[in-house]
Amino acid sequence: MAIAAVLTVVATAVYGPKGFLFGLVGGFIIDQVTKLMNPELDNLSGGATTTVKESSPTQKIVYGKTRVGGSIVFVDITGTDNEYLHLLICFASHEVEDIEKIYFNDKEAWNSGSGGTKVSPFNAVISGAGGNPDDPYVTVDLVKGSQTGAIGALVSRSSYWTTDHKNLGHTMVYLRLMWDSGDGSNGEGKSNSLFPQGIPNVTALIKGKKVYDPRKDSTSAVYDSSLGTSTHRLATASTWEWSQNPALIVRDYMTDDKFGLKDSDSLINLASLAAAANICDQSVTLADSSTQKRYECDGRIDSGKTIKTNLEGLLASMAGTLVYSGGEYFINAGAYVSPSLTLTESDI
Repeated sequence: MAIAAVLTVVATAVYGPKGFLFGLVGGFIIDQVTKLMNPELDNLSGGATTTVKESSPTQKIVYGKTRVGGSIVFVDITGTDNEYLHLLICFASHEVEDIEKIYFNDKEAWNSGSGGTKVSPFNAVISGAGGNPDDPYVTVDLVKGSQTGAIGALVSRSSYWTTDHKNLGHTMVYLRLMWDSGDGSNGEGKSNSLFPQGIPNVTALIKGKKVYDPRKDSTSAVYDSSLGTSTHRLATASTWEWSQNPALIVRDYMTDDKFGLKDSDSLINLASLAAAANICDQSVTLADSSTQKRYECDGRIDSGKTIKTNLEGLLASMAGTLVYSGGEYFINAGAYVSPSLTLTESDI
């Protein structure tokens, strides 16, 4: 059954007085209006932090580390009294390094510390990690894009989700939220305080896509042993590492054969790429004597925008330029270059 059809069937079946329902319908409408009024939400200034219901979302790429909203691609409600709400949210269309934190509205609900840390008041736990029928109110399952099968916890809880629903290559979070309508006595009715406005806006702090660094490839002409890594290989994505380096991210987007420019790797001038990457990695001393790298890129780009727009955003993160000359692309980072012109009497 198509996801869009599932959404329609489930939403119709659960229409009633439950507290989750108002949030489900009202929240989705508000999110859609917000999206229409703010067409530039998905930009590189920090990423969109609104989660919306979409049956056919555009593809998203997360680079660096940023907090982003996602697309709700599946909804179901189960339980004797319809007390369990199941949400599957897609945050990226590729494998990511990690999902570090999950937020409900602007409150941290879960983090990855020590394999998963409960955060009050939600006390979310990974499915199967314990708790009686009334606790936890929130269970979490993380899918970081390397999955080979469907999410087992969701398959076991929803008749609409089967082992054929694998969503390969997508980064997702499956949440089960519990609603009880008690008056607060005997430990009941806690969800009234946890979810006072219905479904919360769910966002995640994500360390995004892994990228290739020719400086860490011992077979590359620009290999740099001082970086301490020699195992990157252009043809083997599993050897790549997460990075916030804008120059490496530009190269990745230009050669991405799914959502990027789809250019051949041979068209990227390695010497200019390595020089730009080194400039980005330079340590800069701030006014308080602390240091940081000269340029970093943290954000999300959307396949719904033009490649030109996305590429301009990536280049802007390092005050950079992209020049095509002599059959090659030269990636440049913004930095001062000492003049090298020598004037003699013959120039007068």
